[in-house]
Amino acid sequence: MYAKTPVNQALDRSVPGHANTGAPWVTYVLTSVAVGVTAAAGARAVDPDSAWYRSLAKPSWQPPPRAFGVVWTPLYASIAWAGGHALRRAGGHQRNALIASLAANLTLNAAWNWMFFGLRSPRAGLTATVLLDISNIVLIRRAARTDPGAAAALVPYAVWCAFATILNADIARRNVSPGSGARTPARAADGRQGDRSPRPFGNQGPERAGLHARRRRPAVPARLFRPGSCGHGPIASAEAEPGRAP
Repeated sequence: MYAKTPVNQALDRSVPGHANTGAPWVTYVLTSVAVGVTAAAGARAVDPDSAWYRSLAKPSWQPPPRAFGVVWTPLYASIAWAGGHALRRAGGHQRNALIASLAANLTLNAAWNWMFFGLRSPRAGLTATVLLDISNIVLIRRAARTDPGAAAALVPYAVWCAFATILNADIARRNVSPGSGARTPARAADGRQGDRSPRPFGNQGPERAGLHARRRRPAVPARLFRPGSCGHGPIASAEAEPGRAP
């Protein structure tokens, strides 16, 4: 059943040929706001300068951090334009399905940053970006049913997300510690990096350290002192003469 929500009513007025058409820009404003909120929400989690991220092992072919901002800016613009263009030409159930696909896609887009950087887990990020790739396919297919041009405009976005998935998978593969599951060797980088204080027992346990300490105990002094003499007056020698009473 076609739901007459405020969003759908606003979209109806922007559809070409509608009796109340007069604000075709409304659709583009709605999609632009949605994309802008997505970009801002995802950016809050990204921190490429953190000690954790810098300590991760990465492939040599990874682009520099500034390249991601340069690429994502036009991609976000293409999502806003393609979404608005397709929604203006869709109606009824197709529009509802397209709205649902776009909303799910934008949610996964922002979620990837929080899964990767927020949880500090390349594997969690990989799960999110794989789901985003699937969402991209669904979104493009639904857009193509009503607006092939809008679907074509979403292809670069899908290709970049696929590249990000390959990069994320490589980082996840490089940063799995043996026997620690999904933990990365840099999991505690922020909390422990820079703590170079010496351990009380070095690299050995307290029992072994105590054994070495006993072995290194200095030799017994050559002269002993009578108890209660406060250290005054030598009374015996460690090498007493034979037959001489101490």
